[in-house]
Amino acid sequence: MADTQRGTETAPRRRRMHPLQTIRQERGLSQQQAADHLGMSQPAYSRYETGASIPPPDRRARLVRLLHTTETEIWTPTELARPSVAIRHRRAAKLQRTA
Repeated sequence: MADTQRGTETAPRRRRMHPLQTIRQERGLSQQQAADHLGMSQPAYSRYETGASIPPPDRRARLVRLLHTTETEIWTPTELARPSVAIRHRRAAKLQRTA
């Protein structure tokens, strides 16, 4: 018998929001407004909120000022220690050229 027939249907798991998304929403800003403030596209900004990318230090500083918060309220020390995606791509391209 399926779970739905037994009346024990479980709710779908909700993904936890990244603190950046939570803080941005609390401040009443859209992703587009945050992206415009940083001089980037909304899809690129969205990657920050999903955790797919960490902004470089200069953008982090601008974002923190915009949201009136601190880096450690948004990102963990482990996340902050990760090189940004752009840096990783440049390193990978350099390695390919030297290979």
